[in-house]
Amino acid sequence: MITMTHRIAGLMFRTESNVWLSRLQEEPFARFRALDGSTPDVCHRIYRVPPHAMTLGFPTEEARVYFSRGIVHLASEGLESPLVHASAVRTRLREVLGRPEQAVEIWLYPDRVLVQDFSQHVIDFFYIEEYGHTHENLTPEERLHRGNDGVTDDRFRIHRISLGSLILAPLAAVERERFVQGISFSPPWILDMSLLNSPIVRDTLQAGLDRSEEVEALKYQDGIMVWNRSQDTIDFFYPEGGARYDNDPEKRVAANLQHMFVAFLPQFSAVMVHSSGVVRNQRAALFLAPDAGGKTTVLSLSTDGLLLSDDQIILREEAGDIVAHATPFGQMTSGPVQAPLGGLFVLEKAPHFELAPFKPAELVKMLWDEHLYYTSLLPQPLKLRAFDLFYEMCHRVPVYRMRFPKDYVDWDAIDAAMA
Repeated sequence: MITMTHRIAGLMFRTESNVWLSRLQEEPFARFRALDGSTPDVCHRIYRVPPHAMTLGFPTEEARVYFSRGIVHLASEGLESPLVHASAVRTRLREVLGRPEQAVEIWLYPDRVLVQDFSQHVIDFFYIEEYGHTHENLTPEERLHRGNDGVTDDRFRIHRISLGSLILAPLAAVERERFVQGISFSPPWILDMSLLNSPIVRDTLQAGLDRSEEVEALKYQDGIMVWNRSQDTIDFFYPEGGARYDNDPEKRVAANLQHMFVAFLPQFSAVMVHSSGVVRNQRAALFLAPDAGGKTTVLSLSTDGLLLSDDQIILREEAGDIVAHATPFGQMTSGPVQAPLGGLFVLEKAPHFELAPFKPAELVKMLWDEHLYYTSLLPQPLKLRAFDLFYEMCHRVPVYRMRFPKDYVDWDAIDAAMA
């Protein structure tokens, strides 16, 4: 088994896998690596089941037990998955289902089995080679055609860009400044992508440069998604031969690692919050918004301080205080830094910078609704604990709505709000 240990939010996460998971070796995960011999708080056991290991008969009697226990969740044809014929999977299911307590959740899918053991803080993730082979090697045009039964939306247009059409020169410094002032880029380094050398991409962005319409540019796979909010249209540009789903199951596992790392956080008085954050004057300012809502833009405008993350931050109650911790789930971070929470700022794009009071109760509901993707999977006691943590963080520190233009943040105002 290959073992990797990471220290995040003061917790030791050990990941064991029978195949190489390159994502855990790359940045920014590499900044959070710890000694592999450290005693773990949480253990992830990831096992790719080979075809020759699925030889057991169907567990007819055990199937009745699976159905009778409320801790088992079935996807379509979950019990008919070939994984239930693997000895390693069957042994683990027997272990957890044989306990008198029910501090465990089991998820059965045709291509994977997930066992969350809340009493031992252990996740067992079994998958087969076909895991994640949705749509195989279809192009974006083929996926759109299949997904909509041949009916496409005229507001969503796909453009395959040939290498021979990248004829424009890279953006000069003056041009880059004009692009940044007129268009919201997430992440900012989209400006360095070769697709910006295509005339059709530049033409599509022109409305934002003229400031006649509100335009955002978002990275998606290896392409660029241009969202014209004023016209309610989306143009997706991707390089010829690119933007295909990767059939590597390990990359699919890597894409879901975040869900593993959040599973047991409430048991350690912690929650993961979809936000960006920076430490200023020994206090953490967290910026809350949906995807493409400005979280990365705010951090790119930071003039001082350590960056927690541009996408996910762990908040943990420690000695009566709420402490914000950096995570590797994003592109921007200064590494494993932390600071007491100083303020929460709900982002809203606007022509001018302004801070306005925001009701804590409204923010609690907003955060709870946004994070149901993992809180809904928790046992009831931990679900209540997670809600209490969201409530506490929203009522212990100042909460503001922060309106800001894409090229300016008043950091003195933010410092004063947290003081």
